[in-house]
Amino acid sequence: MDTLLQNGDFAPGSTGKPIPVTGTRELFQRAMLRLTVPLGSFPYDATLGSRLYTLHAEEPDLESRALAAAQEALRPLGTVVVESVRRVDGETPALAIRCRCGEEETEIEVKL
Repeated sequence: MDTLLQNGDFAPGSTGKPIPVTGTRELFQRAMLRLTVPLGSFPYDATLGSRLYTLHAEEPDLESRALAAAQEALRPLGTVVVESVRRVDGETPALAIRCRCGEEETEIEVKL
């Protein structure tokens, strides 16, 4: 069991206590953490994170390189699989990473 994260902090419930998450929602939250944290930056687990932070919006083959980096980052989770990656243009370029766990899907956005 984990605690629901929202905007980089614990999400409080109606009583002000953190909201627990389990099951697929917990796995997707773990995937989000692995994709958004730079690989090697977490002092308690140097294997946590991804190499997505090394990518730049204008580089060639961005989607295929991001797909490989996302797959590498989520490999330890086992049950969460990266389905696709697409570039999201805007004020801050990002990657939209579509993940699947069993029958459920989610899209995780990672800013470049």
